[in-house]
Amino acid sequence: MQFTEYHNEICLLIEDDGKGFDYEQSTKKGRSGLINLNYRVKVLDGSIDYYTKIDKGSSITLNIPIKS
Repeated sequence: MQFTEYHNEICLLIEDDGKGFDYEQSTKKGRSGLINLNYRVKVLDGSIDYYTKIDKGSSITLNIPIKS
């Protein structure tokens, strides 16, 4: 996990080399974890990117602007 400030943004990078996950399955109705995370990032005018591959791990990058 890396947490940095860069060009007036807070950047959070979370990576693992675990089992990965199926993004489409994880955002289906009745499963609120990633849906809730996506909503919270959007409310903060941020962006979120997912890279995940089954049996290869995951990488999630969040960028949230710092408002002055």
